[in-house]
Amino acid sequence: MTAITPPATSPTAIERARAWVRARNIPPVYGILVIIFLVSILLDLFFGIDNQLFIFNPTILTNILVRSVALGIVAVGQTFVMIGASIDLSVAYMISVTAVGASYLMAGDPNRVWWTVIVLFIVGAVVGLVNGTIITRLKVNPLIATLGVGLILKGLLNASFANFAGSVPTSFQTFAYGAIGPLPISVLVLFAVVVAGWFVLRRMRFGAHLYAVGGSEETAHLSGLRTGRIL
Repeated sequence: MTAITPPATSPTAIERARAWVRARNIPPVYGILVIIFLVSILLDLFFGIDNQLFIFNPTILTNILVRSVALGIVAVGQTFVMIGASIDLSVAYMISVTAVGASYLMAGDPNRVWWTVIVLFIVGAVVGLVNGTIITRLKVNPLIATLGVGLILKGLLNASFANFAGSVPTSFQTFAYGAIGPLPISVLVLFAVVVAGWFVLRRMRFGAHLYAVGGSEETAHLSGLRTGRIL
């Protein structure tokens, strides 16, 4: 007696889509983003105030991109932190420090722009160094360490400034609100930051070391990596 084998069935469209996603190692979060995007289109279609979808309105799309620049730049930096199996909760307070500091130090004078930017970069580097030292040397949990540093920054701001101070010169505002042709300058800056972050993570040795530390700090240390310096 011979066994009867059932005829092979061809995979469905959903199964083929899943196999395509798995083969290319696409994170599930992209699928969630696509769903959110499609739902937003449906909501705009049924509840929009005009007959034009927001995805076809260049003014709305430009405003969304410009308002997302600061968050996008922060997300690039936070990506490095999270790949290293850590977290940084002081980012929001650091943004406040740089915004208030820029307005106060520039005081509306275009001649102060260049050294103010340098000073704020140094402040950001010092805060990052403090966070890294507390986490790697003192072995404090990143959640607690960065939250504590963030609250210190918030306290310094509240103690030093009771209201708006200074102003940003018009020439520097062009950096945020100006445009080169149809593209805002700030969006081009975000694109450059994203490309630079991608290049560091995928093409440079530091990116490979960061992935190794995030996967297993102990294994990376036993492999000869200076995990404390990387983090």
